[in-house]
Amino acid sequence: MWENALKGGSQDFLRLPPIEQDNFLDRIGLSSDGMALIVCARQLHIIPVERIAALKLQKIRPAKGGSGAALSLAYHHPWPSPDTEREIGLSGSFGQMDALDDLASHLNNALNCLLRIPEPQYDC
Repeated sequence: MWENALKGGSQDFLRLPPIEQDNFLDRIGLSSDGMALIVCARQLHIIPVERIAALKLQKIRPAKGGSGAALSLAYHHPWPSPDTEREIGLSGSFGQMDALDDLASHLNNALNCLLRIPEPQYDC
């Protein structure tokens, strides 16, 4: 499991965490069979790996606000068409643009998916 799971997110793949187990809160990891990504912040998401389209690492430059980064996961959603993508936030960092680079690289290797890194945006 990897730390830094982002709070909030999409309602897709949402599950209630087991009451008797709280050691995976605020973590990201793969299921033991490698078939699902488990993201648990305040809510538990179990995302089938086969539905994952890409990871997105958005870096934020300082402007009026501070710098940072956000890591999200794009996944295929069948509605309104099978090519539709939605995103679930995985992790966020404030104050350091490169703080999520290692996590993005590690997840990218584990999931064997595309890693999208758009041009950094200014925090306006």
